Amino acid sequence: MECPIAYLITFTTYGTWLHGDKRGSVDKEHNRYNSAFVNQNSGLNRKEQITLKNPPFILEQSKRERWF
Repeated sequence: MECPIAYLITFTTYGTWLHGDKRGSVDKEHNRYNSAFVNQNSGLNRKEQITLKNPPFILEQSKRERWF
């Protein structure tokens, strides 16, 4: 199958999944269906952590329940 017949929409909150993360990430060069993720890169990840303007926003259980 070349083209997906449906989309799964997911999201993260501010500062919780930055480029260079060990889980992989997507940037402008890796933003195509079935393409590879950005590789783990601790230097890039640390750089993005430093440039955050606010602390990461983590949805605790009580906050997640309000959204759904």
